[in-house]
Amino acid sequence: MKIGRFSPVLLGIGIILLVVGVILSFLGADFAGWSLAGIIGGILGILLYVVINYAEVKRFSVEYSTRQWANTIIFIVFLLGVFIVVQMIANNHNHRLDLTPGKELTLAPLTKKLLLEVPFPVRVRGFYREDERDELKNLLELYALASNKFKYELFNLDRNPGLAKKYGVSSYGSAVVEVNGKQKIVTYPTEEKIINAILNLSNPNPKSIYFLSGHGEPDLNKMEAEAVSYGILKQSLETENYQVKSLLFVGERPIPEDASVVIIAGPTAKFSLAELKQIDEYWKRGGRIIFAIDPGEGPEIKDYLKSYGIVLGDDIVIDTEDYLTEKNPLVPIIPFYFPHPITEKFTTSTIFPLVRSVSKTHADIKGVDLAILARSGEHSWAKSNISEALEGKYDYDPKLDQKGPIPVAIVGALSSSDSENKKDEEKMKDSKKGKIVVFGDSDFLTNRYFELLGNKDLFLNTIHWLTEEESLITVRKKKPSVGSESPVFLSQLQARMVFIGIVIIQPVIILTIGMMVAWRRRQRG
Repeated sequence: MKIGRFSPVLLGIGIILLVVGVILSFLGADFAGWSLAGIIGGILGILLYVVINYAEVKRFSVEYSTRQWANTIIFIVFLLGVFIVVQMIANNHNHRLDLTPGKELTLAPLTKKLLLEVPFPVRVRGFYREDERDELKNLLELYALASNKFKYELFNLDRNPGLAKKYGVSSYGSAVVEVNGKQKIVTYPTEEKIINAILNLSNPNPKSIYFLSGHGEPDLNKMEAEAVSYGILKQSLETENYQVKSLLFVGERPIPEDASVVIIAGPTAKFSLAELKQIDEYWKRGGRIIFAIDPGEGPEIKDYLKSYGIVLGDDIVIDTEDYLTEKNPLVPIIPFYFPHPITEKFTTSTIFPLVRSVSKTHADIKGVDLAILARSGEHSWAKSNISEALEGKYDYDPKLDQKGPIPVAIVGALSSSDSENKKDEEKMKDSKKGKIVVFGDSDFLTNRYFELLGNKDLFLNTIHWLTEEESLITVRKKKPSVGSESPVFLSQLQARMVFIGIVIIQPVIILTIGMMVAWRRRQRG
């Protein structure tokens, strides 16, 4: 029959169609139709060949060599099947191992959390210069791997001027972030800038945070590392979609109605009774306040807080064991935190330079729920003579000083009249009541200390708790250090152990081994 002449061609076409269909199935949904057509066409072609040449196929199938080839093919298909299954499992459970010193190839926990919880799909269109494509792609690929809601496209700006004009892009290294139909242009995108854009587009009405000024507080504008300023703190708040404002708070000026949080940090001049009254009224109408008061400062604030059961100690915390080695015992490391939404999953120590004690009165104050947030190490104490401590005299006086550990931060909330019947957690979750957080130090917020250890995480988590955005409470990614070296923070005990190990024990071991080798050689000689 003439049709028999074309049967080998039919078999070849069937095999080719089947292979092409399988390959297209791995290229994504865009080729799904062609893939299905290829697989069906290939199977039909092979079956038609078998029907036309049934007798020949039957005779061929019982030969010994055929069985050998069949076994080989089945084994190869089995291996390919195993490989495909493993690849599918790997695609659905993707894990990456980042061995870079600063985890530059890993997104921060906050970023991952936001991508999982953002209610809308996120699309980013990046415009690059020819030699910058890989850097931009590597960054955006991290987002795409973290969430299937995140999609991105890359365009060469020189080759797509019309598209760039459509999105308002005029410079290299720009990205257009789109969420729920709203767009924002980010220049030289980084992880923090993209996070800020997503937060801003998801919530276009950022909450306002006011720093009170007019009483000697540090400014908000300087960014230099050594400057006594809250500039880096302000930048971090803006990155997490807060609007930061400075309020000149003098006389009887009321606190603005749009204030989500009011921060009183590092005042050196006294507040008047009228000003304290305004603060009190703001808190009682549901306001949120942070006090960060240094040792020896704010006697009028101390009296005000004491009326609510919060005691600012007339002292300064000293720790001769756990302190920042490059400083002195007046810069203690704070290693212990009490259970609270602010410190949930918080395992990093913080540094509070020149900190005073913050505790509760022995008698509970009706209508106020208080809880200690953080305390110093076991070997610390609170010295009552602040001037002696500042002069470098760290002697412990059991008659005047308070033995550690010392509480250095406290959280509180106004409670309703039936609060006695509520659990502590329910009291703290009452969003209609005013909340307060008091720190015995303001220096940990300044540029020099804000990004050390867990200081940044502790304070930003405090802000998120006060503003009812607890989903953003997390541990943030630390910025890589300048150069290839990352700082290591050691307590005094750890530094002493390193010194003993390297300077004393290691040379002694080497000297001992050398002496033993020399002695053995003498014995043999």
